[in-house]
Amino acid sequence: MATLMPAGDPGPEWASDPEANVARKRYRSGQEVFEATPAEIDWCWHGYAAPGVITLFAGRHKGGKSTLLFNLVAAMCDGETTFLGHTLDPGPVVLLTEEGDQSLRPKLEIITEQGRANLRVLGRVDVTPRVNYDWATAVRDAGLEALEHDARMVLIDTFAFWAEVANENDNSLMQAVVAVLGELSVQGLAVVIVHHSRKEGGDEGDAIRGASSLQGAVDIIVEMVKPGAGDEDSDSTTERELRAKGRFPESPEAMRVKLTEGRYERIGEGTRAQMRNLDILGKVSDFLAENWAETHEIGAVVEGSSCKRESTRKALVTLEADGLVESFKKQRGKKVYRWVTTTMEGEDG
Repeated sequence: MATLMPAGDPGPEWASDPEANVARKRYRSGQEVFEATPAEIDWCWHGYAAPGVITLFAGRHKGGKSTLLFNLVAAMCDGETTFLGHTLDPGPVVLLTEEGDQSLRPKLEIITEQGRANLRVLGRVDVTPRVNYDWATAVRDAGLEALEHDARMVLIDTFAFWAEVANENDNSLMQAVVAVLGELSVQGLAVVIVHHSRKEGGDEGDAIRGASSLQGAVDIIVEMVKPGAGDEDSDSTTERELRAKGRFPESPEAMRVKLTEGRYERIGEGTRAQMRNLDILGKVSDFLAENWAETHEIGAVVEGSSCKRESTRKALVTLEADGLVESFKKQRGKKVYRWVTTTMEGEDG
């Protein structure tokens, strides 16, 4: 057997120091951990937020992050049992926000009076000027507030405002700052921190601003992006895509949502490839519905929808199977398509 030290060597001083032994942390066996941990996660918002889990929610400035998360807060505080098609275990929420009261009040209108009583808020006005109130203190106070009011979730919007990281690109510094949130997660709170994406964008997590250690230190990453980035009409769309990845298979790869009258609703969910197909279906449908009085060969649909030919063909097959499009052959065997629903409505009218 290999020895850890030469014969006769007493070893390091701490090995025989009684005080060091008293301060030593107790290790648990793997079996203890296994037996003490539930087999299924007690999700707060299924797939996205759970007790003891830190979720990073990122997106562009003014891109709809706060609006969606206030929808979530409303559902939590008003006792809803689902949100965007995923089960919800509701309860009070502790919110640390960079918003001033004037901009915060309109967002609170979607929450009932009783629900607002279940929301505990610390805002910019409450900590300005920022004197003797650092990040660690803010996290500690949020934990105490959550315990006092039986809160299920702590939401920090935005991480940059509250953490005041001197250099977000410093990996060691960013990791140390995120580690402070462990004080909340060990209390069994679902922790959601809101952060910004880079101005230049990116993909697969590269778009998130700051050091990569930030992403490594959290359990779930959710990026909110505009679908069809680069399209001429992408800036005007109210649709968003939530792209999630992390330590848990329950987190969906992609969810498409749309903002209608201040509230988000789910359009679809699945893989990112499936969401791209959803885009193509929408473009082909829009073209045919807008030109319902005519029949169209596939080439015209390709040009009108700005989609590739094979993608357009698959979309037409799907739409025909759903009964929204019909096809038939004209002279010389050329196949044409037309939009069924609007055509029939027009004929009936």
